[in-house]
Amino acid sequence: MLSALIATFLAMPQPILNRGEWMTDFEKAKRYSSATGKPILANFTGSDWCPFCLRLKKEVFDTELFLDWADENVVLFEADFPRKKQLPAAEAAQNDQLVREYSVGGYPAILFLTGQGELLGKSGYLETSGANYWTKVADKQISDGRKALLESDGFPEISLKQLGAKDYRGKPLPVTDFGDLVSGELPNDLKGKTLLIDFWATWCGPCVEEMPKLERWSREFGDDLVIIGLTDEDPEKVKKFASRHQITYALMTDRDHKLPTALEIQTIPQMVLVSNDGIVRWQGGLGDGDPLTSSMIRRMIETTR
Repeated sequence: MLSALIATFLAMPQPILNRGEWMTDFEKAKRYSSATGKPILANFTGSDWCPFCLRLKKEVFDTELFLDWADENVVLFEADFPRKKQLPAAEAAQNDQLVREYSVGGYPAILFLTGQGELLGKSGYLETSGANYWTKVADKQISDGRKALLESDGFPEISLKQLGAKDYRGKPLPVTDFGDLVSGELPNDLKGKTLLIDFWATWCGPCVEEMPKLERWSREFGDDLVIIGLTDEDPEKVKKFASRHQITYALMTDRDHKLPTALEIQTIPQMVLVSNDGIVRWQGGLGDGDPLTSSMIRRMIETTR
């Protein structure tokens, strides 16, 4: 029975895209990428207002050389942020979610991704213009990214970046007392659990903007990932905030600043990802060039099972 199902799957036609077709449904693009083995070229653009987006389109994406290269090498996906037209509501919501997922800070931003959404490399408008140079840079980004994934131990790569805290990546989490639970639920014992700790405050706008992503990850990973939002604010204030914003993952108040002090937290939002052996595997904040994504978390969880 199983062999018959496999044979049927292999006999199914591979998805076919028209030459130069840019997809706008990210989940569909991932399915196409997985089926064909081609990475996704994700173009984050302001198609009707961004000068360098328009130049990149004219100088690279509209050229025959790029179209030939793309047809052989990538699945094209566009996340547009126009000002003169309105996107369908579902597409606009998807694009906003992707910007937060990959911490895209400006346009044009080009990401090369696997069919699972793992980041292979980045590009944009390059000072050396022309499709020939651009595609060579893209080939290297994709090749280097694939090699890094193959050589990966399953944990996020420790990249050089400016941290708003003491760097504990690759080291044990120094404090495991997170204060008092004021909202949501926690397992009775956090030992052996994969943790994502978010340092935040109700008055911090960027912190609040990140919380829908954390809420989505809480639903996506379930018991495989324990998310803790850590603040030093009044418990009643935090409870009201959680109710108003419908936050279901655990929010805790550490009035003694045990973990923030140990980590020397200087800026928020600041997040720390801890594997089930208690080792910090990723640290970072918004716009540091090293976004934490659901695919990175998933790979780590599967590696440590």
